[in-house]
Amino acid sequence: MLDKMPAPTFRTAVGGYNKDDINNYIRETNASFLASSKEHEDRIHDLSTAVAERDRLIAELKEKLAAVDDAEITDLRRQNSVLSESLTEARSENTRSANMINSLRQELTELRSAEAQIGAENESVPGDKQKAEAYDKVSAQIGRILLDARENAESVVAAAQNEAEAIRAEARDELARARDDADGLRRDAEEDCRRTQEKLRNVGAAFGCSVDDMAKRIEREVGLVIGNVCGMLRSAVNGADEEISELSHRLGTECENLLDSALRSAKHDVANATGIPAEELHAIRRGDSREDRVRGDRREDRVRDAARNDLQRSMPSREDRARAEARREEQRRTVQRQEPGFRSVFSQREKK
Repeated sequence: MLDKMPAPTFRTAVGGYNKDDINNYIRETNASFLASSKEHEDRIHDLSTAVAERDRLIAELKEKLAAVDDAEITDLRRQNSVLSESLTEARSENTRSANMINSLRQELTELRSAEAQIGAENESVPGDKQKAEAYDKVSAQIGRILLDARENAESVVAAAQNEAEAIRAEARDELARARDDADGLRRDAEEDCRRTQEKLRNVGAAFGCSVDDMAKRIEREVGLVIGNVCGMLRSAVNGADEEISELSHRLGTECENLLDSALRSAKHDVANATGIPAEELHAIRRGDSREDRVRGDRREDRVRDAARNDLQRSMPSREDRARAEARREEQRRTVQRQEPGFRSVFSQREKK
């Protein structure tokens, strides 16, 4: 406040300054000093109050800090440990990523080198590539041809089996009719024999001839008829056997011819498509791996083996043929056993 007061100006008088001016200046200076002192005391009081409030807040904050310091420090240490572990793991992952990047770069370099080498080989051997593609295409055609041949063989086998079954059924019907005819003939012969014996007794009594001689003569004639019937039965059985055997042989020959024709057609298609003989087909695929060639050959062998197996399953086996022959032999023996029975009818009737 005093610093802001203007510099005093005193009036002069004889022998010095004017006394009134000096007194007025003293009074003004004193009043200004009192006002300034009051202002400073107010400021000191305000500052003291602020300092006391600040000290109170500091003490309160210190108490709060002391209460939570241990827990926060522990939590911060735990977080620091977790962050340290994460940092270590991140560094390890960074190292692994760097190694992987280097490995991938090396692999990319090798792949580019291999690609360049393959491109050079493809440019140097375009003819072999075209031949290999043609071979793959024709191989697929061969597979389809073999499958078609297998289906055709199956249809031929089915038709032949149906035909063989029809022949067997016809032979069985013929044999049954022949047996029925033989039974009817036997019954008729027995009835005729009975009537003839009655007539012979009457005729023998009338003409005085021997009944035994006439009965034997009639028995011989009837025996010839029965022998002819038995011969017909044997002929029917033998004819059925021969026809079934011929059908089996024709079936096997036809299926083999069908497979051979399919293979020849496939080889012909290969030659037309590639312009290379069949014996040079394996040389076309010299760019392929050994495993691919082996798989292709095995696939073709499986198709051919499947067709042959289907053919063999459809043909009568050796055991089936043996059982059929045993049944036919039993039928022949049955006919042979029945034949003497027919001829002995007359003798039995004569004895009665």
